[in-house]
Amino acid sequence: MKRERRKGYALLLLGFVGAAGCFLRSIPDLTGGSEDAGLDAAAPDVEAGSACPPSKAGPLLVPVPAAVPFCIDATEITFGQYNAWTPRSLATLPPACAGKPSFTDGTSGDPRMPANVASWCDAYGFCAYAGKRLCTTAELRFACSRGGAQSWPYGNTFDKSACNGAELGLDATWPSGSHPSCEGAYAGLFDLVGNMDEWSDTCATPDDAGNGGDAMCEIFGGFYKLTGATCSPSTQQVREGSNAGFRCCAP
Repeated sequence: MKRERRKGYALLLLGFVGAAGCFLRSIPDLTGGSEDAGLDAAAPDVEAGSACPPSKAGPLLVPVPAAVPFCIDATEITFGQYNAWTPRSLATLPPACAGKPSFTDGTSGDPRMPANVASWCDAYGFCAYAGKRLCTTAELRFACSRGGAQSWPYGNTFDKSACNGAELGLDATWPSGSHPSCEGAYAGLFDLVGNMDEWSDTCATPDDAGNGGDAMCEIFGGFYKLTGATCSPSTQQVREGSNAGFRCCAP
């Protein structure tokens, strides 16, 4: 009788373990395999199903755990990605870009380099095509500085050889995302300081702004000729008629 009772208990225990295993397998992995994945994990592949939405074009997206979370392109948009943009429709542009005759051609650029021929309207159109949007200056600054915790993507101690600023002496862009030394403030993000300054969706209003109907929009991050670039400063340029690099955000 005792032997049969023990056997019954064993079968009951096995059944409980099996049911628990099924229950645990039904819970989605919200951490990405790391306890602090939302803070410092490697950038996930959006196609593998991360917190970031899939995109039609451009770099993979990296999640940024701000108070209002967002995702940001891992690198600046390259000439290769910009030139693969097709079809191009002026109908995707906002009213502020009304009258733009065509999108800027970038076929002469090295496909590995940041597409530094884009006007604000070009950048807006590409991001819309990719299922994304232009980042705000506040988002770019947060992603670069880890929410204001550091002055450069790589930390709080300046390293002139880490990113492509004037101190490096290269005097040219380098391929987007090619230097791990300029990674951060979240893993998988590159060149948020230096290399090429980037358009943001932070623009003056109203759109006339004393510039012949062309608003001033902020560009962020500095470029390879700028001395002392950090995660903080940004400058302004006219929306159409000035060129810079860019990356996109989502959602």
